[in-house]
Amino acid sequence: MNIGPLIERPDSPQINGTGPDKTITRMYNVDKSVDYEQYVPSKGAVSPEGDGFFLTPSFKTKPGYNIIAFTYGGSLVSPSNKDRARRSGSIDYDFRINIIEKALETHADYLVCWNYDLYGWSTDTTPPSVPAWAATATTRTNATGLAAAAGFYWSKSRPSDPKAGYWHKIKDCIEPGVEAYPVPQPVIITRKYFKNEDLAVAYMPSTISLGAPGKTYGWSSNDSHWLQFPQGIPNDGEFFVAEIEHEYADSWSSNLYS
Repeated sequence: MNIGPLIERPDSPQINGTGPDKTITRMYNVDKSVDYEQYVPSKGAVSPEGDGFFLTPSFKTKPGYNIIAFTYGGSLVSPSNKDRARRSGSIDYDFRINIIEKALETHADYLVCWNYDLYGWSTDTTPPSVPAWAATATTRTNATGLAAAAGFYWSKSRPSDPKAGYWHKIKDCIEPGVEAYPVPQPVIITRKYFKNEDLAVAYMPSTISLGAPGKTYGWSSNDSHWLQFPQGIPNDGEFFVAEIEHEYADSWSSNLYS
């Protein structure tokens, strides 16, 4: 691609390296009468082809003409080049997954028999039969726990026998020792860049509150699922950076947070 009086050479571009270390050098023939310096890009400028950021120029003198070369590096989507492409008001997003544990009882398919044994009461040493509902009970109220004929009781330990009769364990739990299960918890940190410190302060929430980030990576974007924590406003030498951490949950209490 020509740039004004700069005529791109047939042997241009020259590409060296791969990935974030790749450089692209575009070379141009230019008449000696042309003031080429006015065409040198500013540091970090995007190439006309959109394939990198300007790094450095070079210059060679030939009989009758000059050769000027512009070297570009990096990818427009490479994290290593974020700083070069950043503008005031832009937002960076960092996404990670924490693994947290939730009580087994909160599982969508929870059955009481997963982590509770079932005891049956009788007046003698003969245990009662296991009731059909024992395999599908979703709450412990499916068993009365009363010391009465054919009474039943969900428990993790054997209940004390009444004065007349016995408690018998008639069904073992099927997930012994399991009281919780792991679930993913998305965490997104947003960083918004400001040249003006007052604007950064005004943008930053002053309390822990409900609020979804602008990008949720496929998770729900409803504010009720996200709790935002103000992290501070560090100065990176060029911008005031308002940092907010957003943590995801099935729901957060609207009584505690607004």
